[in-house]
Amino acid sequence: MKIYLPTPEYRTYFNQHTTLNLTFVDAKSEAEVIISGRFSREDFQPKLKAVIVPYTGLDHIDLALIKAESIPLFNTTEHSKFVAEKALQLLLALLGNVVNFHNALSHGDWSERINKDRKPWVSLFNRKIGIYGYGRIGRIFKDIVAPFTKDITVIDRGKDYPGVTAVKDLETLIAKSEIVVIAAPLTCTTRGSFNQTILNQMQDKYLINVGRGPIIEEEALFYALKNQVLKGFASDVWYQYHSQKQPIIPPSKYPLELFDNVVLSPHCGGYTTEFNALMVAKLLDYVEAIAKGDYSEALMNGGDNENLL
Repeated sequence: MKIYLPTPEYRTYFNQHTTLNLTFVDAKSEAEVIISGRFSREDFQPKLKAVIVPYTGLDHIDLALIKAESIPLFNTTEHSKFVAEKALQLLLALLGNVVNFHNALSHGDWSERINKDRKPWVSLFNRKIGIYGYGRIGRIFKDIVAPFTKDITVIDRGKDYPGVTAVKDLETLIAKSEIVVIAAPLTCTTRGSFNQTILNQMQDKYLINVGRGPIIEEEALFYALKNQVLKGFASDVWYQYHSQKQPIIPPSKYPLELFDNVVLSPHCGGYTTEFNALMVAKLLDYVEAIAKGDYSEALMNGGDNENLL
């Protein structure tokens, strides 16, 4: 079976851990199985058996082509628990004023510790949390935040929602929440869903994003912070990304880093010390299943992407 898998160490792992007869090719258009986060029309060929995304996000996959050609699509979810954990880290850092306290104390500033103007931090206990995108990451986040609060609201998409309150729309979710955590994928439905109108409804609320940057309108986010609508914002996902040609680039064209109620993280939510080993093992599991004709774990097979939320 011809596999497109450009990472040399992953090829080595496959060769060491399977009895399948695999041939690694350097062009996606030659592969029977493509393992990549990007897939477009130029990568397609009639003998293609499946596309495997090595992580969760599908925003660089031509889903219309996947549907039109009935191509089985897989993605690894081994890091979902780590992304959920990152959401909790960001939330606690934001509420706890961790970055500002650290920066101040590193310069000998005790943040008015012995004065009447001493600043308190905000506890997570008994806070009302809304989760936008109640898929794998959202559900894990709900479980790991359970010691702090049971007051969780999600949007009703006709699924099973034990232990949470399901509401009809984003406006209602925001109205019932003090903190909103975005854990949704970037789709035509979610892109820009947090626009100026929605953000203006978030007066004195906190917003955490571990989904995708463009789910929040970039300019609207800046002005929601500048005009002190949002009480705080933390994110691991962005609008501008660095590259080999541009290694130094800000995450947004707006200076979000200047606000003292913002916590920035460089899109590292799933990249833990354990992740690579878990991910490459799952990739091989998928390849072996495909070789047997088993597509039971395919995320999509000519269907739609409604189940991604």
